[in-house]
Amino acid sequence: MMNFTALMKRIRSFRYGSRLRPVRDWLVLLVCFAVLFGLSAVWNAWLFVRVANGDILGGTPPAPPALFDPASLKSLQKLFDTRAQEETKYLVGSYMFADPSQ
Repeated sequence: MMNFTALMKRIRSFRYGSRLRPVRDWLVLLVCFAVLFGLSAVWNAWLFVRVANGDILGGTPPAPPALFDPASLKSLQKLFDTRAQEETKYLVGSYMFADPSQ
């Protein structure tokens, strides 16, 4: 097993060479990009075929949440009924107030 210092020496000793070869460098670069492009095209084609066959990507979607709770409607109706009863008590005169300023 190689230790870290030996690995670093080997990396530092790597040299490009005395002669530049730009054609080789460009060909290596283009081949790498062509391979990546090909892999991307295959991956996208595979995903397209899955979706075209009706599969769902990423698992099943979660169920949509309920828009409202019917119990909350009942509690709101009860609240409005209580307020309406209090309003009629004020209008009929069930509540008597003494004005402290008089």
